[in-house]
Amino acid sequence: MTDKAWKAAERRVAVAFGGERVGPAGFNTADVTHPLVSISVKYRKSLPRWAEVCLAEARAFKGANGKLPLLVLLGRGMRISDGLVVMRTKDWQEIYGTIDTASEDAKEKPCYPKKFKTR
Repeated sequence: MTDKAWKAAERRVAVAFGGERVGPAGFNTADVTHPLVSISVKYRKSLPRWAEVCLAEARAFKGANGKLPLLVLLGRGMRISDGLVVMRTKDWQEIYGTIDTASEDAKEKPCYPKKFKTR
């Protein structure tokens, strides 16, 4: 028996981020467990086209070459600190990589982005 599409999506996300799919554990639990991030996966037949276009624009802006493209979503009256930041999974992985949760190093060292230096 094959997985439902949303279950398969959760499994793929778990692998991509180095986590583990939780499965149906009830309400108020993450779809993917991970020691550093809390992941909720939403699978849809299609994403809003306007969001895909806006993120593509961020990649194509003059002077954007080599910069991380982000889409920041704000609702009317929403504080900027409560806005949603959207980025492509491959951009996330380029910065953070797949965090090996089985590694002892992942437990002992903080996870700093690969592209950014720490002080």
